[in-house]
Amino acid sequence: MGFFSAVAHAPTHPVWEQMNVLVASRDALLARRALLACPGAAIVRCLPMHQDAKVQLEIRFPAGHGSAVIGQILACLPHGEIGGICSPEPLPPARKF
Repeated sequence: MGFFSAVAHAPTHPVWEQMNVLVASRDALLARRALLACPGAAIVRCLPMHQDAKVQLEIRFPAGHGSAVIGQILACLPHGEIGGICSPEPLPPARKF
């Protein structure tokens, strides 16, 4: 057994989760400010819904920190709608042609 075979390797990239939050358009800035208290969390997409005066925010955060992100959003925006939390599956290896 060689020296390098016993060393555990850490993942080379962080694992992220994502959730969708629907808020009133006027509250989108409050949501952004709420996420500043959550390290690693960020809004990756903001989809305005002009007819409903709402905004759908796609929020990315480190795996396992969903409860902190949800708690922070609910504390600042009690009338927001939180959708499902998605954990992206690893991509299959690229095929060689």
